[in-house]
Order: sequence, then C-alpha cells, then structure tokens
Amino acid sequence: MEPKRIIIDNKYKLRKKLGHGSFADVHKAFDIVAKEHVAIKFETKSNHQQFLNEIQALSALSLIEGIPSILSSGQYKSKQYIVLELLDKSLDNKLKKYNSIFSLDCVTLIGLQIIKRLQNIHDMNYLHRDIKPSNIMIGRKKKGKDSTLYLIDFGLSKKYKDPVTKQHSLYGENRQIIGNLKFSSLNTHLGIEQSRRDDVEACFNVMINCLKGSLPWDCSNQEFSNSLVLGIMKKVTIEQLCKDCPHEFIEIFKYIRGLHFQDRPNYEYIIELLHRIRISNKLTLIFDWIAKEKRRVSIDFLAVSSTNNLKNNVRRSSAQVTMNNITKLTKSPKNSKEKSSHKSSDSSCYGSFSSNTNSASQVSSSNGEKEFLVSEEGKDDDKRSRKGSGTSADANSDQEKAKPNNCETEKKMQIYVEAFTKNIESKIICRKDTLKDSAYPEIHDRSLFSHFDQQIEDNFS
Repeated sequence: MEPKRIIIDNKYKLRKKLGHGSFADVHKAFDIVAKEHVAIKFETKSNHQQFLNEIQALSALSLIEGIPSILSSGQYKSKQYIVLELLDKSLDNKLKKYNSIFSLDCVTLIGLQIIKRLQNIHDMNYLHRDIKPSNIMIGRKKKGKDSTLYLIDFGLSKKYKDPVTKQHSLYGENRQIIGNLKFSSLNTHLGIEQSRRDDVEACFNVMINCLKGSLPWDCSNQEFSNSLVLGIMKKVTIEQLCKDCPHEFIEIFKYIRGLHFQDRPNYEYIIELLHRIRISNKLTLIFDWIAKEKRRVSIDFLAVSSTNNLKNNVRRSSAQVTMNNITKLTKSPKNSKEKSSHKSSDSSCYGSFSSNTNSASQVSSSNGEKEFLVSEEGKDDDKRSRKGSGTSADANSDQEKAKPNNCETEKKMQIYVEAFTKNIESKIICRKDTLKDSAYPEIHDRSLFSHFDQQIEDNFS
C-alpha cells in the first residue's frame, strides 16, 4: 500500500519516509485534526527495548527546550509508534551542504546550545550516550525555531542514578562500545562505563569536526573499528586535536579529561569559556545557514531597491523634460525674433499680450501645456500700435528704444521661470500606481501660476 494512502488511527496520514535507524523508521505525516505536519516513529522488531527507552526518556524530558515533544503514541499492525513534532534538517545534512565545515561563529553557537541541552538532560538524571551530528536537528523555520537545536534519538539513553536511592551508578570497565565510534569519548573507547563527562566530550568532538572538517582518527580509506580509532586517540595529544581551534578548546578538553567518573561537569565554566571565544573573536553567534539566508535576502532587497531607483530616475527624467520645456520658453525669443524679422515689431514672441499693464496671458506651447507669462510691454506695444506705419527712420528709432525694454523683460521672464521651476519641482507628484511613465509628470497644484504672477508683479512694481 502506498504510504500516502495510509491513515493511522483515523488521524495521521502518512507522507514520505524521512529516515531509517537501528531501532526505528521515521515518516512524515499530516495530522488531519490539528492540520499540521508531524513525525511518526515506528519501532523495528529487532530493538523493542531501545524504542521503549526512547519513549520513557522523551516523556520525562519533553518539557526541556531543544527536546522534541511527544504528541501521541500507539500501535499500528503490531508495531509501536510515537508521534513527535516535526523538525528540519540535521547538522550532518548541513555539513554535507557546507563542504563539511562550519564557521567559528556557527560552531560556538552549536556548543553553547548543546552544552545547555546536556546540562538540562543530566540534571533530569539521563545520559544521552549517542551525541553525533545526525542526532542534532534544527527547528522548523515555519515555527520560528530555525535558531534552535534539538537532541534526538534517545534509544541509547540511560539513567545514571538509582531513582530510589539517588546513588550514582558504579564505575565499570570492559564495557561494550555504546554510541558512535567517531564521536565517542576516549574513556568510552577504553571500555569504561559512560557518565556525564563522556556526553560533554562527545559534544566537543562534534564541534571540532564541524570546525575543521574532520577528526584525527577519521579513516575514510580503511575499515572503521574501535581498535583503530582507539590507537589513534591514544597518540593524539589535546594540543594536536585542537590545532587551529581557539585556545579555549584546549582548556575545555583538559578540564573534561580531568573529570572523575561521578563528577558533575561545570557547565557554567564551559559556557563561560565559549563566551570568551565569542568576545575575543567578536562573533555574532549566528548559524551559517541563517547568515546565508540573510545575505540572500539583503541582496534581493538591494536588487529591488536598485530597480525602484531606476524607475524613480525615469520619472524624474520625465519631470525634467517638462522643466526643460519651460526653460526653453525663456530662450525662444531671440531665435523667434531672428526667424520672424518680417513681422511687425509690435508682435511678441511669447504670444499676444493684453493692453493692460503687468497682465498675464495664456500661451499654448507645442506640447499642449498652458503657461501663464507676465508682460510689462503692454504700454509700449499700445504706443507703437497707435503710431501705425511711420517712416523707416521712426520705426528704427522705436526699435532702438524698445531694445532695453526687451532685455529688461527677458531678464524678468528668466527670473520668473527660474523661480517657477524651482518651486514647481517640489509640487510634482509622479504616478506610482503604474509601471508606465508618462511623458510629463502630473501637476496637481494649479494655483502655482496665479501665485507666481502676483509674486513677480509685486517684485517689479
């Protein structure tokens, strides 16, 4: 039967298979009632006891931050299952994506969080005994927990104190290796019963592996065995193990290796040393995958901003076209006079002005825009028109007399348009509800024209 068609307890619709472990298979499922995705873990027939260990441990530890919560449990086709909150990728998955190396910033944050998880777990009388990158998961971004690390797989967990007498478990040797060969502590490889110190050492083996990309006892081309790893671990000094790492790593490893079997690790001291790394290296404590996402979002934002600026520049250019057209009105008289020398001297190049002094008349530009212009030539024009067609000498004399007035008028018009242009730029409202740019901006305040007419009239009266 297809997994997508399987519905468990009329509530959980199975989706894809997420992973396979030594004692359980994990599937993604959809909670029909709660309308959210969950993870369902089914036991395998060979490791029933480990599955029960995990249920007991998670039930006791589920209130701790960074421990997945048990949502439900039951039995399906003679197999026990537990329903857990769905998490994102593991550190092992992220390492493969980032070429097996994280930044010091990321590794320091991993250490701070996992040491805190171990402190809380140990204080609840549990050892994890299987610390490795694949057992450290990242919270889901949709839940706002992508900055939170979770410890999973408590099948090998164990209580280190008697629940009744509260006595610590006894020291023992010649024990079978429990956990991952690569990341387990030196004492574990020596066959010594595991205690709290071994969880902490395994955590720092993970950190060094994430920072450097490997551990000295990695055997990629050889068969991975306890004897091989143990032989290398005995020869490698702490200084060699922590080479190219902050000096605080050496201090932490020496401290961990110096702990006795029943000693409670000083988690606060370890966290203090990790914070010293943060301060001395000016770290921001951010995971690499989150930093990468922020950089991507920042680049996208800059790209959008650049696009918007380009559009705004187009609008400003359109507005500038209008300003240039307005400015051309002040420069057109000279050219107009040269081209229209056959016209009578009483014809104004700015348009036809009324006979009233300091009056304003409408002039239609070639673009269909209407501008109000000021003229003080009214009186002179009236006088010249009343004279009619006189002798050529009188006409030349009138033209010579009119030159100063024309210059003065052009100067006044230049001042008028410059002031008008300067003020009108602040009044232009470009359309932002469309991607198309009009040839000219919209001018909503038409009172500008009459305002400037009065202003110029006052200045030159």
